[in-house]
Amino acid sequence: MKIISTMLICFCGICANAQTTGAPVGRDISLSIGGGLTSPGNSFKSSANLGNLTNFNVGLYASLFGSGSVAGIAGGAVAGRSFGINVSGEYLSGNKAYDLDAYTPFNVTGQTGAPTLAAKGSGSPKQQGFKFEAGAQANFAFGKVTLSPILNAAYLSFKQNAFSVTQTSSANGRTSDYNLYSQEETKTNGFALVPKLRVGYAIGKFGFYAEGNYTAGPTVTNQTSMFKPQGEAQKDGSYSIDQMMSGSNSAQARSNKFSSVGVNVGISFYLAKKGYDYYKAHSDMGSARLIKADAGVNSSPAEADKIRERYLNNLFRTENGIAVLKPELFKEVRSESDWKGRKVAITKGGKSYVFLGDQDELVRVITTPTNRVKECTDCTTRTCNGVVYDCTCVNGFCMCVLCVEITKLTPAAERVVTPTGTEGQPTIQNKGINEAGMPAPAPTKGKGKKNKS
Repeated sequence: MKIISTMLICFCGICANAQTTGAPVGRDISLSIGGGLTSPGNSFKSSANLGNLTNFNVGLYASLFGSGSVAGIAGGAVAGRSFGINVSGEYLSGNKAYDLDAYTPFNVTGQTGAPTLAAKGSGSPKQQGFKFEAGAQANFAFGKVTLSPILNAAYLSFKQNAFSVTQTSSANGRTSDYNLYSQEETKTNGFALVPKLRVGYAIGKFGFYAEGNYTAGPTVTNQTSMFKPQGEAQKDGSYSIDQMMSGSNSAQARSNKFSSVGVNVGISFYLAKKGYDYYKAHSDMGSARLIKADAGVNSSPAEADKIRERYLNNLFRTENGIAVLKPELFKEVRSESDWKGRKVAITKGGKSYVFLGDQDELVRVITTPTNRVKECTDCTTRTCNGVVYDCTCVNGFCMCVLCVEITKLTPAAERVVTPTGTEGQPTIQNKGINEAGMPAPAPTKGKGKKNKS
């Protein structure tokens, strides 16, 4: 209990610290599926005649507060932290043979061989149970590696099938069976405390994890019966057949707290990329004052411009005095599949990026008339098949609307396309996406055909 109390105090401190950071991080929902080994505590294992158990578990995590960048988000390598809640379910089962070394047979006078022991039981598996957990989880991300202390309250349901240990002896030409030990079916239900420590490694939209856990559960009471021959053993330590036949069984209740340690491994799937930063960046766009292409229907041009600027500024964060794209909102283009479903290309320094949020909202922002001062040159328009499209430059990043049709990357690409003017001629850069491989811009309202999503 001292260990559990210490963990509770430490975890409360972690949660309080995480809550004061004020902003959750990206990828706020994840699904984990795994399995592993559960080993009952020594005293509980011997008292209840248990073996090691295997388990299968499914869990769901949702973040509430945090800061920084969660590991694995768009290749982010900045340490971050978050705090949230998790729920999970676990199935336990064990079918290991009973340990017969714990039972000592009785020698029978005149026996022709050593007595043998056998365990007899009904049903398979021999032990099984369920755990339903809910609690708090903190995440500390270091690049793609995340350390997660977890503290859950659980409802535990556990069942052990009845079994008996029988001695078979042959003496004076007769074979007899004696029921040395029997244990009734046991059902246990109650609440448990489950602290865990998980280490995860993220790869794109999924990751792997390893976890250690401890379960402190309710009291398990086993009703047992032990056989004892009548009277005292003879000088050679054996009992006569009459003593064995006249023996008796004494009932005994064995009680122990359910306790176990476990090791699990599994895989995590990131179901959402929308953290507080994402919603903050889109809060204005999600309101009734959505920016329209004519920027005067629902708000004045000046008001629309303020909303637009706030939206664009929330796409960036500052590192060492330099504005950089938030890794939870953008991803560097590394393969042709990265362009799928994207409507905006973001370029700087020979590198291309895609936006992970709502494509139509960013398109509306880019194509809205504005008095923004351009921070970079040659980032005003692009031409695709004779049609002119809008671009905008924010903190040195050029953002251009793409055509709906997504072309394939050229295997021998040697030139990176950057929006360079009305004709969109490519600039010689490092190896990357060439003009044929770069998705072409999409038309904006009033300047060409309307986008088809």
